Amino acid sequence: MGSKARPPAPRDAIVEQARLHATLAALSAIHYRGVSVSEWSGDRVDGSYYYDPLSGDRFCLRWNADRVVLAVFDHESDRSQYDLDDDAHTPLAHLGTDEPAMVALADGAAGELERLVTAWMWADRRAVSLSDPIELERFAPAHGLDLVVGFLVTPERAVFGPLFQSWSELFSLTRAQCSIALRTATAAGPIAIGSEESTALLVGKRAVTLVAAREAAAKLAALGITWEIPVAAIRTAVTGANAADEQRIAEALAPVDRALLEAARAGDVGAAKAALASGADRSCVTVEGQWKHTPAGDGAIVTALKAEQHECALALLEAGCAIEPANTFGQTALYWAIERGASEVADRLLAAGAPVVIASDTPLLHLAARAGDAAMAEKLITAGADTAATNRAGRTAAEWAAFAGHHALAQRLR
Repeated sequence: MGSKARPPAPRDAIVEQARLHATLAALSAIHYRGVSVSEWSGDRVDGSYYYDPLSGDRFCLRWNADRVVLAVFDHESDRSQYDLDDDAHTPLAHLGTDEPAMVALADGAAGELERLVTAWMWADRRAVSLSDPIELERFAPAHGLDLVVGFLVTPERAVFGPLFQSWSELFSLTRAQCSIALRTATAAGPIAIGSEESTALLVGKRAVTLVAAREAAAKLAALGITWEIPVAAIRTAVTGANAADEQRIAEALAPVDRALLEAARAGDVGAAKAALASGADRSCVTVEGQWKHTPAGDGAIVTALKAEQHECALALLEAGCAIEPANTFGQTALYWAIERGASEVADRLLAAGAPVVIASDTPLLHLAARAGDAAMAEKLITAGADTAATNRAGRTAAEWAAFAGHHALAQRLR
C-alpha cells in the first residue's frame, strides 16, 4: 500500500495561498485595471508578495525556506497611500525572516511601520501564530483581519467561502475564472492557460483591453503561468463594446444634457451656460461608464468637482444646478466638495441646504477629519453631522483624524 500523502507544512500552505491570491489578483487585473496593486517576486522557496486594494487595508508577506512573516496594515491616511512612482512604498524591508525581526515587528510595529500595523502573523514548519486570535466562524471584518483569514483556510474555502468576503468576491471573478486560478496556482512548475480557459478569462461586464491583458499576462508570467493573449478577439470585442457604449449613452442622455456634463468636466463655464440656455436639465446625471470609472448619478456640480474645476462648480451652483443627486456610491456634491478641498463650494452648498447625512460608506465628517479640516468639521457638526457615526469599517471620524495624525481634531471629535 502506498503511504498517505502528508498535508502541507504551515509555511508551505501559506506560501501556496499567497500564490493563489496573486494569481487571482492577476486575473482580476484583466477586467479591473488600476483598482489594486499586487507584486510577486521570487518563488515558493524564497520570495515576497504585496497586495494593496487601494481601499484602506493592505498586506505583505515574506518567506524563505523555513518561515513566513505576514503583516496586515491599515492605511486610511493620505500619507500612506500607495505611490506607483515611489520605490520606497513597500515595507517588506521591515519584515525580517528571523526570530528577532518577528519579535521587533510584534513589539515595535507602531513605530517601525508608520503606526499602521493592525495585525501580524508568522509561520514556520511547526506552527502558525496570529497576534490577535480570531474565530473563523464568527469573524468580524475589523482592522484588516479579513485579509488574513483566507491564508488560514483551505484554498477552496478561501476562494468560494463561506467567509466574510471570499476571494472570488474580493476580485469579482466568475466561478470558472476562479477555477482556472485554483488549477494554475497549485500546479508545480511552468504552466500554460489553454485556449478554452483563455476564452473564459475574457468574460466580464466590459470588453478587455489589450493594455489590461498585457499587464495581467506580465503578472501571471511572474508566477510561472503563461497566457497567450488572444489579440484579435480582444480587438473585435473592444470595437463592439465602444459602439454599444456610445449608443447606450446617447439613448440615456439628451445631446444638450450631455453637453452640459462635458462642459462641467472640462471646466468650460461658457459652454456650460450655453447648454443651460439651450434647455439642459439642471438635474441631469451621468450614465455609468460615461468616462473611465464614472458611476451613474453624478450631477453637473459633482462632475466639475471630480475634475477639480472649482470655479465651474461655483458657476453651476449659481445657475441652479441640482445639489442633492447622489451617485451609485451615495456621494453628493457636498461629498466631493469636501473630498477635493473646495471649501468655498462646500460652504455654498451648506448654505443652500445640502444634506450632511448621506448614504455613502464614508460619512462627510470623516472626510473633513482625514483632511484635518477642523473648520469644515465644525460646520458639519453644526449642520447636524453625528460625531458617533461610523464608516463601513466601523471607524468614527475621530479615529480617522487620529490615523491621519490630526490629534487635536481627533480629541474634539471624541
